[in-house]
Amino acid sequence: MAAAVAAAAQERPLRLPAVPDSLRNAADRAAYVLLHYWDGMDWHDTEAMADTAFVERAFADFAAVMPHARVTDMARAVDSLMDAAESAGAAGRIAGIALRYLGEADSPVYCPDCLLPFLARAIARGTASQREIALRDELSALAPGATAPQLLLRAADGDTVPLILSACPTLLLFYDSGCTDCTRLIGRMQSDSALAAVVAGGALRIVAVEMKDNADATPLPSGWTPAGAVNPDDVYVAWQLVRLPSLWLLGSDGHILLRDTTPAAIAATLH
Repeated sequence: MAAAVAAAAQERPLRLPAVPDSLRNAADRAAYVLLHYWDGMDWHDTEAMADTAFVERAFADFAAVMPHARVTDMARAVDSLMDAAESAGAAGRIAGIALRYLGEADSPVYCPDCLLPFLARAIARGTASQREIALRDELSALAPGATAPQLLLRAADGDTVPLILSACPTLLLFYDSGCTDCTRLIGRMQSDSALAAVVAGGALRIVAVEMKDNADATPLPSGWTPAGAVNPDDVYVAWQLVRLPSLWLLGSDGHILLRDTTPAAIAATLH
């Protein structure tokens, strides 16, 4: 059954739109893809709409591009998508898919900031549940532009110190040395020559926050600041951490630039 569903989804894929060569900026290119991704979707094709694997695969591909776009462009794309879905009576279904794919930590396209425009639209239309309203309020508290929560760290010498920001952006990596995904991410970041150059040039500071007391701590790249979380349970709550590793980019003024993000999105922001 699962193989048949997957095969059906592959028979009618939505193609990513060809981006004009005139668009050079990564955020502009992402915006174009998002705004035109659904152009080929026939929302009144009952056979296609009945194909759950196809609809969810199409949404997942759309969602994978969202973190690379500006917030305003994400909102425009969500409105365009939901207007089209609404015309076919499918808005509730797409909203439900968005909640699962963007709001559940085990989703490959998990992105709380990408979920916010879906929640905002539902609230504006009066179709949001109390749970969705509460979720919007919770997620908005740490959305880009909000002030980062306080963070007490255990320094390498054992002292307890607050996170001190520098004149350049600070990249926080919350991780656990016993976590395979964490060590894999650290390895990828360590082999990223562009990232190393930014750190060496003083344009970025990386603070790696170990969330557990591990005897065999993961070796960190040169130039990174190692630290341990003081009261990790409080950190999980204050920073709304639902999975590790988790990357956050903070401005020198303490405001959140990116939360629970990816190295690609960080690179696009810094450049």
